[in-house]
Amino acid sequence: MRYEEALLYVKNLPNCGFRRYGLNGIRAILEILGNPQEKLRYIHIAGTNGKGSVASFCAKSLEVSGFKTGLYISPYVLNFRERIQINGSFIKKAELCFLVEELKICVENLNKKGIFLTGFDFITALAFKYFFENRCEFVVLEVGMGGALDSTNVISRSDVAVINHIDYDHVKELSLNSCSVLDIAKEKAGIIKENGTCVFSRNQYKDVMDFFKREAKRKGASFSVPEKATEVFCSCSGNSFKFKGNFFTTKLFGLHQIENAISSIEALLKIGIKIEYIKKGLKEAYIPARMEIINKSPMVVLDGAHNEDAFICLKNNLKFFSNNLKIAVISIIKTKDYRKMLEAIDGVFDFVVFTKMKDERGVESAVLGEIAKEIDMKFFVEGNLEKALLFSMDFAKKNNATVFVFGSLYFASEVLKFLG
Repeated sequence: MRYEEALLYVKNLPNCGFRRYGLNGIRAILEILGNPQEKLRYIHIAGTNGKGSVASFCAKSLEVSGFKTGLYISPYVLNFRERIQINGSFIKKAELCFLVEELKICVENLNKKGIFLTGFDFITALAFKYFFENRCEFVVLEVGMGGALDSTNVISRSDVAVINHIDYDHVKELSLNSCSVLDIAKEKAGIIKENGTCVFSRNQYKDVMDFFKREAKRKGASFSVPEKATEVFCSCSGNSFKFKGNFFTTKLFGLHQIENAISSIEALLKIGIKIEYIKKGLKEAYIPARMEIINKSPMVVLDGAHNEDAFICLKNNLKFFSNNLKIAVISIIKTKDYRKMLEAIDGVFDFVVFTKMKDERGVESAVLGEIAKEIDMKFFVEGNLEKALLFSMDFAKKNNATVFVFGSLYFASEVLKFLG
């Protein structure tokens, strides 16, 4: 099997799980594989936003402290193999192909018995097998969506579970009957294990935090909420802050990344990682398309903001950019509440360029334009991604402006491929 065939096979597996399939499919295939997931140690991470950053902080800190560390994240930005890493190295194409072929046979046999897997079930099972066969000492495991019925939640225990900030997202995909943040939190709380250890990010809504604490107590799990960071300094090149009497720095920029960092520190301390390794890990950790400066003249900032909460985070960080003019280039996927997303940044940018990612999931730029017109936003529509970027960058260069490109990680991936 060639690499492209392997990716196509995974892509063509069902893309819906949760209520329809639950965890039956992944449990069945893992049973065939000898339940490798039960032979590993985990930091398990859920939340609406910031999971990838917390995962990167934790994985790099574990790696520099000497642990052979697996990292499982989603979605990827540039390369599918980003999703499965050991000590910062992506799974090799040949290894991925070999494992896809092996697991494909298992899937075919299960299908004959009326047992089916989603694509996410499949790649998660593959990752568990890969990490076990490569003798990882720790795995940092990012929840794909939700928590209780997420494929990653097939693990029976974790060394520590981290639940990042909860907000509105994936309501339809989670098949929730209502759309309250508390309902979403109940899904995320599924990763809290009986007698486990938990860290809840400090920036939760009060009713959500109260629920998490009750749920932890009900399951006999210990929990902590990080104290506030002090002596905070943010600039385009990164952050510095004081936490638990120590100074830390990060490459990842923005006030929200400080919240992600202190949750990571709290989790790492729970499992006994020394402060000096955590400092080094946070300083070295990198994940693409997180308020990342991808061009300096003109300045172009790429961010994976893909829901209302993330749009608000991005807005709160604009004050760290001194340029007088700020331009946004935006493309969003169809499943999002793009009206609320646009309302969150109304009046923030001097003007907005709506475009459309090449991915079929992208909203038509004209549709975004119609909403922008209704909320009286200054905007321009250019459906061609490359033209939208070149126009914005040309304008920015002539007018000393900064271009902010965001709306989806799928969009970010296409932007990096074009500008890279």
